[in-house]
Amino acid sequence: MEQGWSTKDLTSLTQIVYYVNIYQTMKTKIELTFPVELKNEPIIYYLGNKFNIIPNIIEASFSTDVGWAVLILEGKESEINKALAYLKSRKISINIREK
Repeated sequence: MEQGWSTKDLTSLTQIVYYVNIYQTMKTKIELTFPVELKNEPIIYYLGNKFNIIPNIIEASFSTDVGWAVLILEGKESEINKALAYLKSRKISINIREK
């Protein structure tokens, strides 16, 4: 019998590659500046619930006039991009520090 890959082995390998690609995540460090009219809205909470990402707050400060936060967003690139588009639609200033 010749040594090599069986159809079953190739199917299993294909499934592994498929799942690695689906669940492959990235991290993006961003700085956000919030306008005063959004100071009472749970924007960071929405990011974790509306998109399949994990927002990790590194540091933040909020006053009566303005707020800012440094976050690391972890998730699939497509989900992070959707979250960034959502933030822009809410008139939140975004500075991408690291990808």
